[in-house]
Amino acid sequence: MPNKRAVEALAQLLYDTSDPQGILFPWSQRLSAVRGPWVSAARDQLVQRHQQRTPAAPPDALEGGRVDGRGTDERAVLDSYRKHGMGQRPLSLSTLNQEAGLKPLALVCTLFDLIDEGLIDEMEMFSGFEDQPTFRLLAAGRAVLPVGEMVTPAH
Repeated sequence: MPNKRAVEALAQLLYDTSDPQGILFPWSQRLSAVRGPWVSAARDQLVQRHQQRTPAAPPDALEGGRVDGRGTDERAVLDSYRKHGMGQRPLSLSTLNQEAGLKPLALVCTLFDLIDEGLIDEMEMFSGFEDQPTFRLLAAGRAVLPVGEMVTPAH
């Protein structure tokens, strides 16, 4: 079963990106009747992704290969932090979505992989009026910030 926070984050991101004109009401103000199908779709995508990750197909195989010991999706997220004060500022899910250039599923999986590695942390508070989950780069994450040219995801 996927991580409940990952399911919620992916559901919110899928909902927020479903209408390029912008969403009238933030995710937190939506009733469960509206949220339910997005949560189901997010859970299904995360379950399918988890089932694809087998010893024969490690996460790197799904994330566009490795560069400097990190998957390109991980590097794209870390590059986003580098562009915003060298990792000193927390970034919202929306900002990470815009900056990293990853598909929603890849972004959320990468964020929660980085949490598991102890490089970033999800903050308990939300940022701004959008009620977006916010993630901060930990000291261990700042230590592995990429140097040099930014990475473009392979998606």
